[in-house]
Amino acid sequence: MSAKILAPTTDVDEAGKNSAGNENNSTDDDKSASIIATMSGNSNGNNNNNREFVEGWTLAQTLGEGAYGEIIKKESNQVVKPESRKKDTEIVKLLINRQTGEAVAMKMVDLKKHSDAVLSVRKEICIQRMLQDQHILRFYGNRSSGHIEYIFLEYAAGGELFDRIGK
Repeated sequence: MSAKILAPTTDVDEAGKNSAGNENNSTDDDKSASIIATMSGNSNGNNNNNREFVEGWTLAQTLGEGAYGEIIKKESNQVVKPESRKKDTEIVKLLINRQTGEAVAMKMVDLKKHSDAVLSVRKEICIQRMLQDQHILRFYGNRSSGHIEYIFLEYAAGGELFDRIGK
């Protein structure tokens, strides 16, 4: 399932067509291969647009921030975090492919700043690689750049699942 969005930083129209007027009819395997190939490389180094993450992909917006090990108290909807975890352990951003309009969620974790998250990040990557089901967000790959770990996942519009379940 491919998410189409209209963002100010993309050339995709409301019908989900790119600037050439073509609909994106790529298969999930084609999409995965394209995303992994593009994301696994380094930034082009000639980055005049600070919103461009790698060539052809634009950082559209921040989707949210979180921390590993959150526990939700159901009766009060209060999030309880271990003391060592800070809210900004992970940041999730939306990436848009300027040519195709594809949307991908990118989770970023600064492993130097949050050394206690290293094992959790490695476990998440390992588990995500094994999960292949139409009802689970698709894992496209990961990339390390310095002390930042990037995890690329299928973008699912609509917010948090917990918010939908709680209603």
